[in-house]
Amino acid sequence: MRFQGPDSCRSWAAACLAGLTQIPVLFSLKTMGVTFVGLLSEWQFSRHEASWPLTLLTASSQICGPALQLLQRVIPVSALLPLSCLASSISLMLSYFAKNLTHISIVLAFHGFCLAAIYVFSTLLLMQHFKKRRTAANAVTSTISTGATIFAPNAMQALITSYGVRNALLITGVFGLGAVPFSLGLRTPRWYSPQCETSGRVNRNLSTEVEAGDIMDAEKERFASDEISSPRSRRSMTASSTRQHPYMLTPRFIVHVISVTITYNVMNLFLLLAYDHALNIGIPESSALYVLPTYCCGDLLARFVSGIAIDANLISWQSALAFSYTVEAICLVFLVTNSLSVVFIVLSFVVGCTCGAKVTLVPVQLVNDFGLNHLVPTTGVALFVCGCVTIARPWLVGYFGDVQRSYNGLFLLVAFCCALCSSYWMSRVTRLARTNFSRQSTVAQNDSQAQNA
Repeated sequence: MRFQGPDSCRSWAAACLAGLTQIPVLFSLKTMGVTFVGLLSEWQFSRHEASWPLTLLTASSQICGPALQLLQRVIPVSALLPLSCLASSISLMLSYFAKNLTHISIVLAFHGFCLAAIYVFSTLLLMQHFKKRRTAANAVTSTISTGATIFAPNAMQALITSYGVRNALLITGVFGLGAVPFSLGLRTPRWYSPQCETSGRVNRNLSTEVEAGDIMDAEKERFASDEISSPRSRRSMTASSTRQHPYMLTPRFIVHVISVTITYNVMNLFLLLAYDHALNIGIPESSALYVLPTYCCGDLLARFVSGIAIDANLISWQSALAFSYTVEAICLVFLVTNSLSVVFIVLSFVVGCTCGAKVTLVPVQLVNDFGLNHLVPTTGVALFVCGCVTIARPWLVGYFGDVQRSYNGLFLLVAFCCALCSSYWMSRVTRLARTNFSRQSTVAQNDSQAQNA
């Protein structure tokens, strides 16, 4: 392996730095459920009220996504990343001074925006270091950040029990400062050229496989021209296609946004409610404390294995998404019909696997279908829509948790959304398989005719 250049030793070092930088992001997300229960017990909030600070944490990280593109135009990404890490920690420290629901909601909302900046900018800098191994690199990054936060819920529970919610957030913010030195090591590599990414796609070693059955005819023509045109012609035709059909107005991008929205909302909803749901259905607190760490173990395993398997051509990223959505929908249904602690913990592990695989593939699917140069705007728009949907969560949590006294209906609703996404990605896998089979048949027929001649 080379020491410098794309997919080199330095590239993998950047993947490790990105993983260490993203630890505060994963820590905040994975401790939402414990913090939610802490607010319920310590501040005597209703579930509707207690869900607001944590909803704004995730919603602000998503709704403010388009602002990241504006910041990127003014300030270099390599400077924005450490600033985001610093601001994220300071915002958690300020929560110590929160005296009511409004104050803590505002502080956590700003914290959520900083978390989004950390994730987007670190991912962008990471992918600039790779060309062929982006999926595996993203898996390594996710594995590091996930592995370091497996027992984050237990640690947060211990802090809340000993010091209270505000002091626990203060201590978390202090430890979050440790990500700043790692973020300073992430820089745009000297060999990176934005022009090379105009029509770039993940897994270029699989460029001979072109997916058919695209929703728009213009997209079909563009992918076909990628195989027969020169590099200069490819860039020209891609630019022309982009001018005629802005990618953000295509049905494919809209479906991507829906898929990303469901991916993040399922993950955040499970992290927020799984612990409380386990307590509500009669699982002892000693056993319920293992629900989220078990989820984190599944998340860690899937983030690592999925990236390696995809880059090794054992499975396509479309197939991984289709399989994950299908299994997740089934698990959520079983989650509603089960009250045994052992089964609940096993289901939590499987849901962690599906969420880990899907979240890892969010930047991969966007880069693969729309190019690395469009990663920040596509991620920003997708997260903005996701945040708008997330705003409705307190009313859903309040209705099912406070009125219905059960989250079963909410989990079934989420399972239905996962089933819809599963059907879409299954259709893409089917079209891809049909195209590959047709292409192989054509090649075999041409070889046979050549031998007969």
